[in-house]
Amino acid sequence: MPLQTQLADTSQRVSDARINLKYASDDNITGKPIYRHPRAMLHADAVEKRFRDA
Repeated sequence: MPLQTQLADTSQRVSDARINLKYASDDNITGKPIYRHPRAMLHADAVEKRFRDA
């Protein structure tokens, strides 16, 4: 049975979060974007703990 992991988009939890994902832009070692969308996904529990007081 596959393990279900709940991921959360950090920008949905904290609207003013500043996220710099190098592989979603051309400012990386390849010179071109690797990720299609610049979204920072974390385990839902990690987002809750990290941004609890934000």
